[in-house]
Amino acid sequence: HKYGLLHHIALEYELVTADGQVIIADQDKNNPDVYYATAFSYGTLGFLTAVKLRIIPYKPYIKLTYRPTFTTNDAMRLMERETNKGVGNDSVEGIMFNINEAVIMTGQFVEEAEVERDKVNPLGRWYKPWFYEHVRSFLYKGETVEFVPTLHFHQRHNKPCFWLTPLWAPWASHPIARYLLGWAFPFNYQLLKYIKELLMGAENVADVFITQDFLIPLNTLQGGIELSAKLVDIWPIWMVPAKLHYDQKHPQAIEPRSGRGMYVDLGVYGLALNSNFQGHEETLKSFEKWTMDAGGYQALYAETYMTREEYTEMFTPQLYDKVRARLPLCKEGFPHVYDKVCRAGRNKGLIPQDSKH
Repeated sequence: HKYGLLHHIALEYELVTADGQVIIADQDKNNPDVYYATAFSYGTLGFLTAVKLRIIPYKPYIKLTYRPTFTTNDAMRLMERETNKGVGNDSVEGIMFNINEAVIMTGQFVEEAEVERDKVNPLGRWYKPWFYEHVRSFLYKGETVEFVPTLHFHQRHNKPCFWLTPLWAPWASHPIARYLLGWAFPFNYQLLKYIKELLMGAENVADVFITQDFLIPLNTLQGGIELSAKLVDIWPIWMVPAKLHYDQKHPQAIEPRSGRGMYVDLGVYGLALNSNFQGHEETLKSFEKWTMDAGGYQALYAETYMTREEYTEMFTPQLYDKVRARLPLCKEGFPHVYDKVCRAGRNKGLIPQDSKH
């Protein structure tokens, strides 16, 4: 969380442009405009074929502390305290199980010699409970420390696809299913969704199925949770912080909407079955307006109903548009990111809006 998003730790990109050139983009010497425009471009400047990243040394375990909370205020205070620590935490994550109950997790990567063997939990093994259900258990067990193998920690949400696999395959956590098919997890999520749509009807599933991520300033997190509870009443909710950096020394660097500092990815995934649900489009528009007003960002891999004007206000794509105009055949070869990700843009057809052909 303290190192930021992918583009904050990227030192260099290699892209193949629409006319077949291979170009390098970095902060200073080679195409710095392309380097800074690549963030949030969603594959619309070229084919990204290599990335040079800043990394930290690998350690085999993470010491994970689970802390339950029982009011929203307590969860927010703990989340803010642990996220803003200058040193001491390599990972911070929270799961809200309802409007009051949450578990906040903090982790520090450790060497083999630092591991307490009686507290090791290889939570990625086929017979282990879904990670979110394991986390839920600490609401009753109280604060607990575990040592988790780093690879298991990295893939902790894969098998249950956070908490979506049980929606499509509610039998998958049964001991018999785990014994017979545990080796096969994670299932193909799109396949499970397709099977569910066949059984329930695609339109019935699509209208109530929400998979959204909103990157919002840390100090607005409680408001985001309360809004989600009101609009969709989907639980659990995922909370994972990330620091957005801004290097003023580089004139083409783009300052985050609410300034540099800690933001939180608020992940809302599931079926909205509440009686006051206003429908898919109206609900997502409400989420997007709130995110805009809070100084945050709508994740571009999620579905969005933003207008082009709203997209422009949220993502300030002036540099991005200049780069598209500069790179040969970019407009002809790749759609504008708005047309690629936004419902209104996609509904206009396959031909990019800014293409001359």
